[in-house]
Amino acid sequence: MAYKSFERMKSLLEPLRLYNFEGSGIGASELCAAACAIDDFEGALEKLADELSPLTAGEDGISMYEDLLDLHPPGDLEARRNAVTALLGTRGTSLADVRRLLTTCGIEVSVREATSPGKIEVSFPGVAGVPDEFDRIQAIIERMLPCHILIEYVYNYITWKIFERRFRTWSALESSGYSWQEIELIIE
Repeated sequence: MAYKSFERMKSLLEPLRLYNFEGSGIGASELCAAACAIDDFEGALEKLADELSPLTAGEDGISMYEDLLDLHPPGDLEARRNAVTALLGTRGTSLADVRRLLTTCGIEVSVREATSPGKIEVSFPGVAGVPDEFDRIQAIIERMLPCHILIEYVYNYITWKIFERRFRTWSALESSGYSWQEIELIIE
């Protein structure tokens, strides 16, 4: 019999001499059935214990954490575990904490103190305009920071310096075929 619980239960019941565990008697069969149920239950408890911790959770457990935290980071299971753990483990609200959490969640940001006290600036390097999934990014940032810290989001749009370097004359601009919406997103 291959059940872990069988030998454990047999050793507890044998001294009572109520059951005959030799051969395929009814005592051995009853004990085997009980051991099977106990092993299944223990297996389910072990799986549940693994799913309860974001460090060991599988796909189902991490998905439940992500739904609960409204956090849906990209990446494989390990990256998603790291993002959930980072959000749950956020203790401080320093700029390094904010940057670490967002980077772990797959969001490339630059965070710095604003000129006025109690305010931080969050920008998205290399991203033109408002980043994709900005609502999700904003929700993550605002959920982790205390409400007394104001957040100013800074977006990248074309500057006059870039404009003049890219289009030296009005005819170069007109011949480029860009719309005004496309022009404002040129940040290189």
